[in-house]
Order: sequence, then structure tokens, then C-alpha cells
Amino acid sequence: MQDCTHYRGKPYKDLTLEDLVGVEFATIEEVEKFYSSYSLAKGFSMRKHRLDKNRAGTLVTRRDLVCSKEGMREESVKKDAKDSSGHNSNKKRCRGTRRVSRENCPAILIA
Repeated sequence: MQDCTHYRGKPYKDLTLEDLVGVEFATIEEVEKFYSSYSLAKGFSMRKHRLDKNRAGTLVTRRDLVCSKEGMREESVKKDAKDSSGHNSNKKRCRGTRRVSRENCPAILIA
């Protein structure tokens, strides 16, 4: 069983870029497990972002793992369409604004 607080004998929180240069993983799942543990030790959580596969769709050629606060939320387009009685024609209920969860965090691991 792999220790989830240490990588190659060093605590995740103390890892530096030099410790990770040249590191190779056998599977994408190993990369995801490593980055999940690393990000939590560094004080942020990660999410899976981009996934590219070969033409046959059988082999992962690229996987981007990013900070959960990466990017900015797209602005929603509010429809002001009114029907003949002056009511909103949208059948969906209007909801309050969401809290800000994206802050353009630059943390990324590309495998």
C-alpha cells in the first residue's frame, strides 16, 4: 500500500520542482492519485480538465489536471424575453447568483 502523505520518502508538502523533474508514471490513474495527494498537501484541491485520446479512442495522449479554482466562470446570458402578458417567457425558475469559485489559479499538471 502506498503512503498517501509521502512520495519517494519525502512529504508531499515539502516536494519541489527539482524533486519531480523526470518522474514517470505507468498509468494516468497513478498521475491522478499523485496530483490529488500533492494538491491537498499544498492546500488546494484538483479537478480533471482536459482529456485527449488517440484517433481510435483507446489510448490517452494527454490529461490536464488543474486547481479546482482554475479559470473564470463564464457570464450567463439572461434572457429578458417577455410574452404578450408581460411575464418572463422562460419556464425555468430564476436562481440566485452562485458564489465565486474560480479565481484563475495557475496550478496545472499536464500528463
